[in-house]
Amino acid sequence: MKKIVIRSSLDSSYINDIRDLLFFNEYQSKYVDGIMRSIHDHGMPVVNCKGNKIEIKVEGLPDVQSLFALENDDEMEKLIGVIIFFRKTIHNIVLLHIAVDKNFTANNMQLLTLTLIKELISISKSIKGIKTLTIYYNKVDTSFIINI
Repeated sequence: MKKIVIRSSLDSSYINDIRDLLFFNEYQSKYVDGIMRSIHDHGMPVVNCKGNKIEIKVEGLPDVQSLFALENDDEMEKLIGVIIFFRKTIHNIVLLHIAVDKNFTANNMQLLTLTLIKELISISKSIKGIKTLTIYYNKVDTSFIINI
């Protein structure tokens, strides 16, 4: 049975998959305004291998972090999503980028997007001082207040 697993690190064997997901995703055109604003305001993500793990950085931003979604069917795991975020202030986390596998249907894609955002909200709640999560993927900034 297939299930979705969320991880904070990813093996370097997924390097081509993560690059395809972030930089060659068919759905980018749908969100180009938010993507371009995030890149303009914060910088372009860069994907590299550090040891046997994938590292995603954004030039000029310290401590950029990622969450990876994998579809697990007990025989193999397939990379299906990623979010990139950082702590901008003592009270705010900014979700810089989100990418979901193009092979997901519209409904599954929305569910995976929400699953990743819910995971980030859950993590944010455990970090002292965080009150808001800012997402750039709209024409206007959208902030969600996280009740802690």
